[in-house]
Amino acid sequence: MTSLQQIHGQIEQLHAHYDMRFAGHARVTRNPQLMAAMIGELTQLQKRLTSIRTQEPESHAFVLGLLFERLGLYRQERAEIQKIQKVVGKAGVAHAQAMADANFILSRYHRHFGGAPRETRDACLLGELIGELKATLERVELFAAELDDTPTVDPAADVRWFQEHIQTLTTEQAAIQAAQDVSDPDTRGSILAELANGQFDRHRRHFNQRSRISLRPQLLADMVANLSDTHTQMQRLQTEHPFTGDTHQNMQVVQRHLAAWRNGLTELTELRAAATPSELMTGLITAVDAELGYYNTQVAGTAHGAQTVVVLGEICDRIGELARQMAALCEGGRRPQDHDALARARDARTMLSRSWAELVLAMEDAESSVAASGADVGLSPG
Repeated sequence: MTSLQQIHGQIEQLHAHYDMRFAGHARVTRNPQLMAAMIGELTQLQKRLTSIRTQEPESHAFVLGLLFERLGLYRQERAEIQKIQKVVGKAGVAHAQAMADANFILSRYHRHFGGAPRETRDACLLGELIGELKATLERVELFAAELDDTPTVDPAADVRWFQEHIQTLTTEQAAIQAAQDVSDPDTRGSILAELANGQFDRHRRHFNQRSRISLRPQLLADMVANLSDTHTQMQRLQTEHPFTGDTHQNMQVVQRHLAAWRNGLTELTELRAAATPSELMTGLITAVDAELGYYNTQVAGTAHGAQTVVVLGEICDRIGELARQMAALCEGGRRPQDHDALARARDARTMLSRSWAELVLAMEDAESSVAASGADVGLSPG
């Protein structure tokens, strides 16, 4: 590979970094120092490029033109970031980050609840999302008074936005619970089996083959509580209707999982309690890198289909969970590099969540096109 090709590759690699850390994000939440570092890297590449003697003048001119185009973009972006952050101040930056966190919570709602039958949905998970929205609303309200006179921010409107979404999700949670509260014992048994399978799948997504130091004990405790509640309902159903379907066998499966999860929770709690904050942060950073590597091998550049949507959604959930733990560790200080790692995890979370939504939309459009094409040639409804 020639030096010209290497420099071209480095320019594209740097722009991939730009795509994850800056493109599509609210400028107010961006780090101008990170952009300055990227400009510095590009400037060094410019010096190398101008010193190259090449027998490929057209290729050299193309790469040089691309470099100057990116350099101009990055400098303009940095200036815009500094401009908006000067207007809103630190309170505005914190407010914008809270809004970004809220949007990710809603993206999780769409991934797990959108278009799915209520009988099979996890009302407990929805309750967790509602709790996260309420906690994020508290962060927004904390800075509201400081932002009343800021022209680019309307904290009162954002508070109403939160309240409306919290009410919508709360109403949906009640509707899910009502849909699952059926009198027919066989149907009730099937619903409880689906709910248990949902917890098994959630445990697989977050805990199977993952570094234990990166796992949050409270997440596992929530799964234990949810599965335990399902087990209690199975017991009640078995008592009231002793010969209902596979309820007895399902209860045994649930009991085995509960025993294993409770033991795992005890071990995980002890492991995490013995780890220092720096060890925990290092474990989380390593886990984020592993998820991004998994994305690069399993999703990026592959044929997009229903399975890709599932895999990408799972990666989004796991990186979101890791970012949540990083944020908790960064509260009240921590090293600058830890805050940088948190920002990177949040940016990856946002980028992949956006990719998931775009992929789903593209698949829906493709299905609509096929359906329309079929109608044109007179296919039968059956």
